[in-house]
Amino acid sequence: MEQSTPEIRREYRLNYSKGELEWDDPIPPEMTSNVLGERTGTVMNRATLLACSLMTLPCVEAANMVGEGSIEIRLSTDAEFNELTFKFQVAELIADVRELRAYRANANSGWRLSLRDLAAAFMTARPRLIRFTPLTVFAALLLAGN
Repeated sequence: MEQSTPEIRREYRLNYSKGELEWDDPIPPEMTSNVLGERTGTVMNRATLLACSLMTLPCVEAANMVGEGSIEIRLSTDAEFNELTFKFQVAELIADVRELRAYRANANSGWRLSLRDLAAAFMTARPRLIRFTPLTVFAALLLAGN
């Protein structure tokens, strides 16, 4: 009678940060949605996004923030589990999350708008709501700072 004791679970501690402040940066909802592959309206920090994105890997059962700069990852393993492939996937996720631009809610605060924001507002507004007269164009340019 042969007995086998196959491995079914592994745990790792991912130390993704050495105190860099960038991991606390908020990430905008549209970028969060792109990384996670599902629509979300939540602004989350870079570290939380990394933990959530680890959950998209097929073998990951849990990814828990356990301290400043580390995530505990629990995997279900089988005979086909390849540790090197898993480590490459994790390294790729870290690089992807690290490259995301931070969310700045008040970057265009106040009356001063960028020309791109102003053009977007004009393009998305209903035509009957905006009358393009020299005065409205002048006021738009004045608000844009040009």
